This record gives sequence, C-alpha cells and structure tokens, in this order.
Amino acid sequence: ITDSWGDARSGGRTHTGTDIMAPGGTPVLAAAGGTIEKLFESGQGGTTLYQRSDDGRWTFYYAHLAGYAPGLR
Repeated sequence: ITDSWGDARSGGRTHTGTDIMAPGGTPVLAAAGGTIEKLFESGQGGTTLYQRSDDGRWTFYYAHLAGYAPGLR
C-alpha cells in the first residue's frame, strides 16, 4: 500500500484517500464491517460503492470495480 493522500488529480483536485491497487479480476473484500450506503456509476471512478463503518466514523469508497457481487444492494 502506497500513501497517495494529497496526490494531484485532474481538475486541480487532490486525492483524499489511500488506494489499494490490485490486478483486474481480484476479488474485493470490505476493509471493515459496515453498511453499503450507495452503489454508483461514476464518471471518474466507474462502478463504485460507498460503505459506512459500523461506528459511523468512516466512509470507504471502492472504485473501478468490474461489477457488484450478486445480491449486493
């Protein structure tokens, strides 16, 4: 894992996350327990989802996904 917090992004934005990269086709597991809050098709992130941690303090953003697991909602 490489710290990418604050890295430059398009449109003058800065990155406010830490990316965990993996080869295409790698299964994605949740970083922590929580609730799926939003499934979203993003212009910049592609197929994405937002997950809120069980204690409500953290939001996890998963982007550039190949798709969603069956039954995920």
